Amino acid sequence: MNPVDPARDRRGRAAPAGRARGRPATVESIVGAGRALLRQGRAVTLRAVATELGCTAPALYRYIDGAAALGELLSEDVFVEVVGELTAAGEPYGEDDPAARLVAAATAFRGWALDNRAEFRLVFGAARGGGSGAEPFAGPLGGVLTRLVRQWPPPGPEGAEPDGALAAWAQLYGIVALEVFGHVRPRLIRSGALFRAVMREVGARAGAAGDGDRLAEVSREVLARRALTGRAVPAPGG
Repeated sequence: MNPVDPARDRRGRAAPAGRARGRPATVESIVGAGRALLRQGRAVTLRAVATELGCTAPALYRYIDGAAALGELLSEDVFVEVVGELTAAGEPYGEDDPAARLVAAATAFRGWALDNRAEFRLVFGAARGGGSGAEPFAGPLGGVLTRLVRQWPPPGPEGAEPDGALAAWAQLYGIVALEVFGHVRPRLIRSGALFRAVMREVGARAGAAGDGDRLAEVSREVLARRALTGRAVPAPGG
C-alpha cells in the first residue's frame, strides 16, 4: 500500500491540524482498525471501524469512498503482508534449490493462513464481481513464485501444461485452503499429514525425488523462524 500523507486525506485535501478524537489521521489507521475487527471475528463495517477509531461513520468518507473501498484496502494490505512472508521465507535457500524455496514459501503461507483465517477468507475466499477473491492478486503472486523458482521451465504456449512452479503452488494452495475452510479433520491439520504429502510431490516434480526428509526439515526451519516472532502452527512432522 502506498504511504499516505497524514496531513492530507486520500483525495489530496488538507486535513485539519492535530489528531482530535473523531478524526482518523490516515488511511492506515482505518485499515488497522478493520484488520483488528477481522482478527476479533467481528463484522467489518464502516460503523464498526468508526467506533474503533472513536469517530462517526460519515467521517470515514473523507478518507475512503465506502464499504467496497474499505474491503479493497483491507485486501491489499493483507496481500502485501502475505507476499512479504512468502518472499522472506524462500530467500534463505539458493536459486539452485527450487524445491526448498517453494516449500519454504508454501510453509510460510500455510502458517500465515492458519494464524489469520479471517484475513485469508477475505482475500482468497470471497468472490467479487463473479470471480475469486484471489483473482486480482493472481498475477503478482505468480510473479513472486516465479522469482523464487527461476530454474523451473517457463510456461508453454496457450493451452499447454502450466509451468511447474505454478502447478506445484496450485497443489500446495489447495491443501491450505481445505485446512483453513475446515474441510480437513483437525487432527490432520495438527499433524500436517496432507501438506507433507503434497510437499513430497512438489519435491519430486522439482527433481528432488526421495528428498522428502530434507524438504520436511526446510518446512520445520520456516516454522521455527515464525515461532521466534510469536507465530506458530502445527508443524508437518518428519
